[in-house]
Amino acid sequence: MKMATRITIVLMGLAGILTAIPSYAAIDEMIVTSEHREENLQDVPIAVSAMDGTQMEKLQIGEARDLQRYVPSLNMYNNITHPSNLSLSLRGGLQQDASLVVAESPVGIYVDDIYVGRLNGNNITMSDLERVEVLRGPQGTLYGRNTGYGAIRFISRTPGEDKWLNASVGMGNDDQLLLKSSVGGPLNDSWAGSLSAQWIEKDGQYFNIHPSANTETGLEENLTARGKLRFTGSENFDAVLSIAFSESDNDSNQLVNATTPNVPDNCQDPSVMDPLTGTCPAGVITQFTSNDLTFTHGPRTVNTAWGDRMLPPLKNNPQASTEQTIMGLTLTWDLTDNLTLKSITGYVGLDGNFMTDFAGNNGAVGGSETESDQITQEFRLIGSAFGDRFNYVAGVYYLNEEADQLWGWSAGPPPGLSLSTSTIEVETDSISVYGEGSFNVTDALKLTAGLRYTEDDKDMDMTYQLLLAPVPLGTFSDSQKPDAWTPKFAIDYAFETSGALDSMLLYGSYAEGFKGAGWSTISITTFVHERYTEETIKTMEAGLKAEWFDNRLRTNLAYYFSDIEDIQQNSTVDLGGGNLAFPVQNSGDVEIQGLEFEITAVPVDGLNLFVSGTAFTDGEYQNLRASCGPLATQPEGCSAAERATYLYGVPAETPQTPDFTYNIGFDYTMDMPFGDLSFGMDYYDMDDYITSATNDFHNSGWEIFSGFIAASIGDNWKLKLTGKNLADDDNITTGSRGLGGFITMAPVEYMFTATYQL
Repeated sequence: MKMATRITIVLMGLAGILTAIPSYAAIDEMIVTSEHREENLQDVPIAVSAMDGTQMEKLQIGEARDLQRYVPSLNMYNNITHPSNLSLSLRGGLQQDASLVVAESPVGIYVDDIYVGRLNGNNITMSDLERVEVLRGPQGTLYGRNTGYGAIRFISRTPGEDKWLNASVGMGNDDQLLLKSSVGGPLNDSWAGSLSAQWIEKDGQYFNIHPSANTETGLEENLTARGKLRFTGSENFDAVLSIAFSESDNDSNQLVNATTPNVPDNCQDPSVMDPLTGTCPAGVITQFTSNDLTFTHGPRTVNTAWGDRMLPPLKNNPQASTEQTIMGLTLTWDLTDNLTLKSITGYVGLDGNFMTDFAGNNGAVGGSETESDQITQEFRLIGSAFGDRFNYVAGVYYLNEEADQLWGWSAGPPPGLSLSTSTIEVETDSISVYGEGSFNVTDALKLTAGLRYTEDDKDMDMTYQLLLAPVPLGTFSDSQKPDAWTPKFAIDYAFETSGALDSMLLYGSYAEGFKGAGWSTISITTFVHERYTEETIKTMEAGLKAEWFDNRLRTNLAYYFSDIEDIQQNSTVDLGGGNLAFPVQNSGDVEIQGLEFEITAVPVDGLNLFVSGTAFTDGEYQNLRASCGPLATQPEGCSAAERATYLYGVPAETPQTPDFTYNIGFDYTMDMPFGDLSFGMDYYDMDDYITSATNDFHNSGWEIFSGFIAASIGDNWKLKLTGKNLADDDNITTGSRGLGGFITMAPVEYMFTATYQL
């Protein structure tokens, strides 16, 4: 209850301040397009977190993984492969094998309305963005497949009538270097254009002590560039062509080796050990916490040999490279005053590879080479009728993706014994038709209903090869053709305002979504080729959005209850002899609920106070599939009812659903003779949580401080000093005791930046 007590004290203090001060301060209005039309954030009857470029700069949101500190119920951790690959989760929906081409995201990711299906490059760099919107809860009607838990929309700046020019250079610890610039505006009476680019790098946050390396490691180099060309020569027609390119080169993720000497990994409870043999009953697993970890070489030190590996795609040393191209053409016709037709054509190309030491101690090494090409086409009709009392959106959508992947595994020091290789080829065709309409029964009461039909056609071919085997030891081909209807029903009511209340919207909704089907394909010492079907999400939500005291206080609350069927989760299976497998299964049915809050206050001009997070989050398994029994190593003789409470030998908890998280902070700007001075700080706290469905790793939770101080000099210059993880904590987010490696968050980072802008 410590979180609830802190939030209550903050709210009481804010209320006292706000009622006693002048009314010249106010929170800026935020315009979003979450429902495919421009609306005030406070009028949108869904849970949406939105922030513009200025807010992202103050909050030090430089890449997608930074969003988790500020968006309720969102977790975006580094995947164990490489820094441009995140294992994200939202409201308990997660995808942990995000490096696989057969994996589907639980959250739809969109860049300028173009769906990005692969998770291999989902740690998107925040370069020249106008706005980010995170929609929480099923968005199956307007957004479709793989949005059963929500959608993240990255919206870049589009050129128009206004001109702009800015350029920044920054330097910081660990050899950090930042170079970025953006220019845009009208080219003539009929055309506008923009160009932006950013280069950011860092190195040396870890050290490799192996004699073959003996050097600082952890290099990250990221280049992003975007160009936009817009036709503005017609009142009824608008066209935007965009091309974006990003390239990330790094030393892969540095997993540090750790053990649990005081918590044996084959006992649920040390007290059950046989005192004569010092052994435990077979198949019983002990749960451990991040506080139980003992680092073999230190929390920032690895022991990875460099040298020749035997077979592609393995490299000489841990490294990764990802190239992603996103091209889009958006055409908009205003057919009448009340009807707009929009065409969105998109292409996403991905080319990436990585090799990682998953033990961090010259042990289990894996690598991959991936190529993917995706095209999408969407047509939307956006209109209104009956004097704008009825608003609607209807459309059709098509997606085609072809992807292939080569995997390789090795063990021991270089040249290393290449254990196996496997190739995977996947093709997906998906088509959907949708419609959603809202009718204002009165000026205050609105009803919304929507429905989408989606049909997928997925084909997969896989080949498995052991070291020196003359022919492949296994081939597998399969197809899945799931389809789904995803409805939505909602009601919202806008209250009359008086006194301290400026606006209040109360809404309730029921929505459905789904996460696509796929296959388990991680084959190390054994050929694994299991299919899993799509999971379905049914969510009831109630929310309250309000502004108070002349728009100086904003309180947005959302309670959700999700019923998830056939949830997809990773397992860890002991094959014997120290060999592990990591299949994905439809492990059962789950119920997850929680309360989300976003509270902002501007008590005086220049001072912004904010707190956001989750409370009372609870996830429970309603059942576990009987087929999971042999893999789950449940207590011997457990009944069907007990299977709903045990998973992998310990009481089952849903992964990545901590009881609470919260971020609290402020920023303040004051006028100075040279311009203005601003500074701010925020504190993020996450309660303990289960990292994955194995339930063996119970993370003890973590916290992080960040802050900045900046000065604007005249109209053109800005100087800024920023810092993340100011306490320099070695926070562990995930890892595997079976493989031996664990992921630590970045240590303290500070950077000084100078910006020139017109």
